[in-house]
Amino acid sequence: MTTEGENGDTTLLGGDMSSELSANRTAMSFERTALSAHRTLLSMMQASLSLIGFGFTIFQFFTSLSNEYLKGEFPQHTARLFGLAMVSMGLILLSLGIYDHYKAMTLLRERKRHLVDLGLVHNYLPIRIASSMAISILMLLLGLLALADILFSL
Repeated sequence: MTTEGENGDTTLLGGDMSSELSANRTAMSFERTALSAHRTLLSMMQASLSLIGFGFTIFQFFTSLSNEYLKGEFPQHTARLFGLAMVSMGLILLSLGIYDHYKAMTLLRERKRHLVDLGLVHNYLPIRIASSMAISILMLLLGLLALADILFSL
């Protein structure tokens, strides 16, 4: 980054070109790390959505199959237990993903703030809350509703 001095000349904020380039590389590495954390959260969301959706579908399929065609010959508790296990695993995975993402972003913010305070990074652009975090929290709530439906449907 450059600024204009009193007599119109441009000076580097970091002092010389190599320290300025180093500061810019450091700032960009924070952005890459944040994007990597977001991709990890999205992967956790994808896996947990598969588990939740598969567990709920298996439960609904075998429950309706048992009610309509098998007339109670198929033990419904088997489908319920399998559905509960799959949805629970999905919710646990999603909860861990949300927690890990939150901790990683908090640590990244602290490190970036420390480097700004030391003057090693010039511009402090706060790391934003990703929309993937909001969507994952909504997905967690929907997963809890699916779990409640499996638990309390008689």
